[in-house]
Parts: sequence; C-alpha cells; structure tokens
Amino acid sequence: MSIPDVSARLSRLRKALPSHPAVFAIGAAIVSALWFNGALWRYLASQLDLPSPFALASGLAVALIPITLNLMLFMALAVFSNRLLKTLLIALSLGNAVALYFIDQYEVFLDRTMMGNVLNTDTAEAGALLHPQLLLYLCFWAGIPAWLVWIWPLRRVRLRERVLALVLAPGLCLGTLYALSFTWLWITEHDSRLGARILPWSYVINTVRFVQTEKRGQQQFDPLPDATPATLGERKRVVVLVIGESARADRQSMLGYTRDTNAQTRAVNAVAIPGVQACSSYTLAALTCILSHKGDTTPDRAQMGEPLPSYLYRQGIDVIWRSANSGEPPLKVRLYERLGDMAAYCPEAPCEAPRWDGSLLHGLSGLIAQSPHRRIFIVLHLSGSHGPAYHTKYPPDFERFKPTCKTVILKDCEAQSLANAYDNSIAYTDHVLASLSNILGKLDAASAWLYLSDHGESLGEGGLYLHGMPRTLSPREQLDIPFSLWFSSAFAQEVPVDTGKAAALRGVGQGHVFHTVMGMLALSGGPYRPELDLLKLLK
Repeated sequence: MSIPDVSARLSRLRKALPSHPAVFAIGAAIVSALWFNGALWRYLASQLDLPSPFALASGLAVALIPITLNLMLFMALAVFSNRLLKTLLIALSLGNAVALYFIDQYEVFLDRTMMGNVLNTDTAEAGALLHPQLLLYLCFWAGIPAWLVWIWPLRRVRLRERVLALVLAPGLCLGTLYALSFTWLWITEHDSRLGARILPWSYVINTVRFVQTEKRGQQQFDPLPDATPATLGERKRVVVLVIGESARADRQSMLGYTRDTNAQTRAVNAVAIPGVQACSSYTLAALTCILSHKGDTTPDRAQMGEPLPSYLYRQGIDVIWRSANSGEPPLKVRLYERLGDMAAYCPEAPCEAPRWDGSLLHGLSGLIAQSPHRRIFIVLHLSGSHGPAYHTKYPPDFERFKPTCKTVILKDCEAQSLANAYDNSIAYTDHVLASLSNILGKLDAASAWLYLSDHGESLGEGGLYLHGMPRTLSPREQLDIPFSLWFSSAFAQEVPVDTGKAAALRGVGQGHVFHTVMGMLALSGGPYRPELDLLKLLK
C-alpha cells in the first residue's frame, strides 16, 4: 500500500470519528479505565463470587470509580482546551504504561509508600530496574491510545455545551454509584488494595499525598532535651551504625540459614539478635523509625523528632554519614559523603573503585584518627541487597553461589538462581561488616558497631518481588530483618556485656537503635530510655 493510500484512509477514518469534545472525553474516560486497569479487574475476579448479583454489582461499582474520576478530569479539561485535554491523555498513557510494567513484573502496590520509594530512588537504583521490555509496554499500552488521541478530530463547540456535559456525565456516574451503595461496605474493606490498582489515580493521588507528608517532614525538627555525658576512659569511643538494605533474616546463617552467609562476622565474634521486625517495608519509613527516639511506633517524618545523627552532632559529638543509598531525612552532621566521594581516599591502586559498599570503608580509620573529638558516631548506609539487580551488589569475586540470575525481570529467573544472586549479596555485606571490625579493632579506641537492615525482600514468594507493600499486607519476607552487634576488646573492657544473652532477647526492634547508640556513647538523660538500650539488656 502506497503512502498516498494510507493518507487517504486515515483522512476517511478521521472524518468518520465523532468530533464533539464531550463524546471524546466520555469515550476516553471509559476506554482508559478498561485498557489500563487489568490488575484491578484481576483482583476483583479473585475476590468476588462471580457471577452472583452482588459480585456483578460490586464489580460495576468499582469500575465506575476510575470512569467517574476520569470523566471529571477529562470533562473539566475539555471545557478549557481540546489541546490541553489531548496532551494530558498522551502523558497519562505513558505514565500508565510504565506503571503497568512494574505492576506486572514485580506485583507492586502504587500506594503512598511505594510512590515514596519511586521519588527517592536514585539514578543507579532506577537504572537497575529498566529492561527492554519496558519499551514494549510503552509501544503497546501507551502507543496505541496515544496514536488514537493524536489523530482524533475535535471541533470547537459552545461553552454552554461543554459545561452541560461536564455536569451531566459525571453526575450520571455518581448517581449510579449511589444506587449501588449496598456494595460500599465491601469496597471499603478492600479500599487500600483497590486504590493501589486504579490507574492513573493510584500514582497521581499517592504522589501528591507523599509530597505533602514530606513537606511537613521537611520542617525544622524541635530539638530534643540535652543529654548528660558520662566520663570516658583514656580511649576515644567510636560507634558505627551500619544500615543495611533489603536484607532478610532468614538468609542469615547466624539466624539458622543453612548456607553460611555469615562466616566472616561470626569469625570476628559478632552476635545476632533473632526475631527482629522492621517498622516498615520501605526505606523512608524504616529510616525514620531507626533514627527516631520514639521507639517502634513508625513515626511520620513530621513527628519523628530530631534525628539521631543531628541530635548527637548538636551534643558535640563528631558525626560522619557515608551513604551508598538514599531516603535519609534532613540531617545536620559534620561530614556527609556519598559513595562517589570515596574515590578521594583512593589516589592509587590497589584500591576498590567506589562502586560497592566496601568502598564506604576507604579512609575511615584516618578520619577517626584525625578527629579531635572523644566521641565519634559514624553511619554507613549500604546499598546492600537492593533488587532487582542483585548480581550487581557485590564484586565478581564474591559470586560464590552459582548460577546467578542476571536479569531484572525476576519472573524469568529460576528460583535457585535468584536465591544464589541474593545470597551472594548477603555474604558480601557480611564481608563488609567483618572488614569494618578489622579496621576498628586496630584503632586505639573503644569501638562497636550495630548492623540492621531497613526492611526485608520478597523473592517470588506468593508471586511477590522486591519490597514496599503496606505494612498490614507485607509478608514476613519483607519485614523480618537481621540485627547484629560487634564490640572491640577495648570496648568490652570498658562496657562489660554478656553477648551470650543476645540469642535470648525478644521484642527487639528498630526503635532500640537511638537509645542503644546513646548508651554506647556513654550518654544518658534527655530522650534516653534505658529499657531500649541493648547494652542494659545484655548485662
């Protein structure tokens, strides 16, 4: 077929299409709701007793929700500008296609917490999630509706007609929803699961909700009451908090896993605490809990209080934060460094390039030795086992369990190869922790470290991957985390603890970190709660 023939057919098609903006907006609202919400329809099919009358009525009521929302938006835009309406529809088609890709590949919920994950994902993490299949989603799911929107003719009509359509069409939908009010109780019981699957409203509304929450959290934190420092011995006191990423408790050999993923930390006499659960299954909320003095209450950023590093820095302690990750709250510390900054500590070979978590240790002993402070607090925020590209989280020499999954389309991987890649990342974190022990042990200081993960990770259990589910729906794989401690011989001499009691501890959580760090630094008073200090529990 020649180009003129194609052009002629397209011209005839355009003339045959209804050109009234209201008709176009109604059609776009219905088609968009049906085309992009396959995950919603699948969920309804799995939860409703089809084809009972109540199930059909409930399904119709749920279907009317995205249609009504679409109508209200599309009709409002049609009142002002046909071009603006088309532009928005094309943009939403692209956004919906990307959302569908992640829903299909990783079974994610696009709720407020997940949108927080999206907005706080750095470029490296975002790049790891990309795959050529995303282009197929964009071409098919976005390309077809975007092309139809582009070619559809729209004529100018009187403002009165546009306003009338804006009132009548959504009004008809709302009236039908009211007539189906006997289904509202069922919808309310499933609202979080339904809302997270309705495109584009799941990611649009929840992005706005997250930004509003973060804006409140960006406000200046009220200072906590000052602490009372105890007298130290002759040595400096150095405490390192290592915050892991996406590490599961059931993949730690010190907690019973059959593979020896903790060989190196066990060799340096680190101890693990069993039964620890994260406050949340995503980084922002978990970090808020870890750095807050409020215990395991999962405080909102706006209510978390002064974060631990900022509080200690204000108490005159030397605070250093080194990060290979993201999602931290606003901090006031003496030195904040990203992974790429570690290159400055490696002027010559042999020196590991600043790519993996081990690079966060470069130059650490020098910073401690040069510090004039007697109390030093360091945070290492690891990249850890963040998926889906687990095979990129460790150097090639640490690929001990083979074969490994080397794609970000995790559903395409054999379960064992996915487990191998993930376990390699766990073993590499173990190596980083043991290396930290060796560095601290050589210093003329009383030193200790705490390690815990922000949350866990799903590896295909129940069809779920990665993390970020709402806590009430999160499986244990996303909440059960490792928590371990290490003390230098000098620290153990100054602060006697019975590490043999660690295995018997119960009820330990991320909320213990703030108070344990204060105890390790010989601080009391102020926000300090001795019942949450692990040093007290290990006496």
